Amino acid sequence: MPEPDVLCAPPATAAGPAPQWLRPTSIAEAVQMRADHAGSQYAAGMTALQLGWPEAPHGSRPETTVIDISRLDMGPVVMQQPGGWLRIAANAPLEQVRRDPLTARFDALRSLIDAIAATGVRGLATLGGNLCWGTGDAAVFCAAFETRLMTAQGPVTREALPPDALLLAVDIRPAPGFIEKVGFRAAFSPARVLLAGCEGNGHLRLAARLQGLPVAVATVTCAPSPSDIAAVADALCAGAAPDSEDAAILRALCAGQLGARVA
Repeated sequence: MPEPDVLCAPPATAAGPAPQWLRPTSIAEAVQMRADHAGSQYAAGMTALQLGWPEAPHGSRPETTVIDISRLDMGPVVMQQPGGWLRIAANAPLEQVRRDPLTARFDALRSLIDAIAATGVRGLATLGGNLCWGTGDAAVFCAAFETRLMTAQGPVTREALPPDALLLAVDIRPAPGFIEKVGFRAAFSPARVLLAGCEGNGHLRLAARLQGLPVAVATVTCAPSPSDIAAVADALCAGAAPDSEDAAILRALCAGQLGARVA
């Protein structure tokens, strides 16, 4: 097996040793590197990673070891799976996913990708990175839609994704649905409010997140009554302050999406 690439790093400073940049040549090697370097992190597009880089004499750079997984073979950008699932390579740039013919009719997925960031960022950012970021928009989408996460250690649920897992692919079952985002003016930042919904078997599975709170999930009939709408909005706003502006925004989004479906 060829030796992994060790990319050049700035010299050490008085603040501590310089970080390393490692480029593994296989999945197994990447996992071993993570085990060998305490505090290291995987990165592909590195868009979310850059948000936390401090300024230094040599420019912005991370403070910990970075394991560059952008060149690892995680399969095709998008691949059809049995049962109607789509498998998306975790290190595939979002813009490639958006333009892939297999996602052409999955309007909700394309809406998600459009909402994550501007085109330039989508050329680097990945679905795997957005999910592992912890505050990325994809977590709400994957909570609403039927999703499977494939890691180097095996399949896991979104809720049980270990912080040190190497995510290889995201399986999503296409279905009618939507995602709405109310964000900040910054081109690539966590949303203030996110609401996603997926239709199936006469019901609408909703997932939402208010800034600073965990993802909340609720289910309502596809033809809800006004009282159903109020109840599901209450469930999705659980944990928010009563006078929260973001909670008011989420209630308005629920009313707009569900109001048109009232029985």
